Amino acid sequence: MSGPGACNLELAEHLLDLQHDLGKYLRLPLDLLPATATPDQVRQAVWTALHATRRGAGRAVGARALWQAFLDAASDDWRDLSGAEALQQAVERALAWEAAVEAGETLDRARVHADLAAVGEAIRGVGG
Repeated sequence: MSGPGACNLELAEHLLDLQHDLGKYLRLPLDLLPATATPDQVRQAVWTALHATRRGAGRAVGARALWQAFLDAASDDWRDLSGAEALQQAVERALAWEAAVEAGETLDRARVHADLAAVGEAIRGVGG
C-alpha cells in the first residue's frame, strides 16, 4: 500500500493487532487467578503475562517482544497521535514489573493488574 490513507490503514491494523495481542492477553493470567491465590501464584501469573503473553502454534511471545514488533511494524506516525505518549508510559509501567518478578518480590496484585490493564485502555485511547 502507498499514500497517506494506506499508512493510516496500516497503522490502524497494527494498533488492532497490538490491542488483541498485548492489550487483551497481558492481563489475562491475573484475571484467571482465584481471589485466594498465593503470592507465588500471583508472581507466576505475572511472569506468564509478561513472558508468555501470546501463545499459539507451540510457541509463546512475551509482552516486550510484542511491543517491539509493533514499534518495528508501525511507522513513527503513531507517536504523533493523541494518546501515544500515554500508551508508551503504560507499556513501560507494565514491563517494569519484570524486575520485581525476577527478584522474587511479593507483588501487590491490584497494582500489577491496574498497570497491565492500563495498556489495553491506552491502546484504545490512541488516536481517539
